[in-house]
Amino acid sequence: MSGHFKSVIFLIVCVFVSFPALSQESKFKPVTFENLYESDFCDYKIGFPEEPLISTATAPTLTNETIEQDNISFTKIYDLSKSLSVEATCRPLVAGEKEILTQKFLKKSLDAMAKQDNVIRANSAANVNEKTGDTYGLIVGSRRENPRESLITYQIWVGDDSLFFLKMESKGPEDDEKEDLFANILRNFVNKKIN
Repeated sequence: MSGHFKSVIFLIVCVFVSFPALSQESKFKPVTFENLYESDFCDYKIGFPEEPLISTATAPTLTNETIEQDNISFTKIYDLSKSLSVEATCRPLVAGEKEILTQKFLKKSLDAMAKQDNVIRANSAANVNEKTGDTYGLIVGSRRENPRESLITYQIWVGDDSLFFLKMESKGPEDDEKEDLFANILRNFVNKKIN
């Protein structure tokens, strides 16, 4: 792995585990995006360099109900061998779900997703964000079939009123522009209480 690629992985862990600094080796240039997903019911917002696709669908809850959720998707194709994709959902929490969505539950859910997608885990965390009180879980890793040309993160965030799921994947050879976009989209994901 190149130094830049390692710096991007380090940035992901820093952003979501609340470490304040970036690697000094990084060439990363932070950018704030204007194209936001920011729904009234969602505790979170996320920015993109271009308009994401947003749709609404019915989804099951953990209490055997159904509820409307927003599906957010963004894809950037660089060439035939390189791409970046983002898939996210946000939906309101229903009564009783917050008690189910513990750190242990999030860790088990993320482990199952990584196993299903054949992902080698480089790092993982399940914790409570000190700034917002949100419970979150995340995994950062790579595809087992091509670990040198993939970077993937799964994240679940439980806010005061909503549940946010985020999956991002960078495919293809290392590329500073692609890895910077990956890091900047993560940097543009925030609880609305903070920003």
